[in-house]
Amino acid sequence: MDAIKLISDFEKLAEATPDLNFTYINEKLGMVHLWWEAVPFWDKRVLVTSGMHGDEIACPLAVYKLLEKEIKFLTKMHRVRVDFVPIVNLNGLRLEKRNSREGIDMNRDFLAPRTVEVQRYKNYFLTKMCSTMYDAVVNLHEDSDGTGFYTHYSYRNRKFWAEHMVNKMEVKHLLDRRYTIDGFLPKSSVIYHTMKNMDIADGEQAWLLKSHSNCVFTPETNMSLPLNTRINQHVDFLKMVIEQTKT
Repeated sequence: MDAIKLISDFEKLAEATPDLNFTYINEKLGMVHLWWEAVPFWDKRVLVTSGMHGDEIACPLAVYKLLEKEIKFLTKMHRVRVDFVPIVNLNGLRLEKRNSREGIDMNRDFLAPRTVEVQRYKNYFLTKMCSTMYDAVVNLHEDSDGTGFYTHYSYRNRKFWAEHMVNKMEVKHLLDRRYTIDGFLPKSSVIYHTMKNMDIADGEQAWLLKSHSNCVFTPETNMSLPLNTRINQHVDFLKMVIEQTKT
């Protein structure tokens, strides 16, 4: 994947799009922060992250497609500010390899970070992005073993929010209806995690839920599906989360 070009494309898109802002978290590491802010006084706030695993290329491409093709939709969501961190693992994306250059899974590196990428991401977030609690966070991922779309859902409140949205996805997309997913028992293609039972304590999801968000979605697409199908699944789910957050 040409991740360097994708970063440049994000920057050009921000330059050409009113209300879309762009800055580098760390230029050398290729980490950028974009945010959609149509009005200075917004009511709700959503964070979208992707590119944690370098082989999950549909995720940052879904962020790009949302920002390129869904401006009319975002404009209607003018009371919602949306932050995007589309690429965390630049080296992994360039090589389409899951882990960091040191062989570390970045989504297991948030308690005591060993990778410079997670260190920089956390430092930037804590100094520039966490002034208020996020109403929702979406960490985009993909699954090589999946049979369709599903999501992990970690929450403080709005317990049944995820189930409602995933069921709406079935109108257009195949859902993963396996009896067990990732060793968990899902309900309507949703795997629930609570504050008291965070199964991946060293992951991004647990770190964000602990102090920075009311709920965290981790939607997963099936990596055996065509790339455009996977991108569209994530775009449709992102739109749903943003729209539901507005209400």
